[in-house]
Amino acid sequence: AVRIAAQDVGANNVTGEACYNALKKIKGYKRWNVGVPITFGEKKRFGCDQNMLYRLNNNKVNAVGMMPLPNLTKFQF
Repeated sequence: AVRIAAQDVGANNVTGEACYNALKKIKGYKRWNVGVPITFGEKKRFGCDQNMLYRLNNNKVNAVGMMPLPNLTKFQF
């Protein structure tokens, strides 16, 4: 988000508001293809709706499934 904000307003002008506006532009961001995509919005101020569950067996990491994360805000999406 900071990189997007710097591109939008200039590196010397990055503020909290600029970062928030940048976060709202992030849609379906994949973190190094690990886990679930992240999306922010006007009212959605948390990135993930679900989380990837992993299991470690014999020094190998295996993805075993997804777990929905609760919406703890007052907003419905």
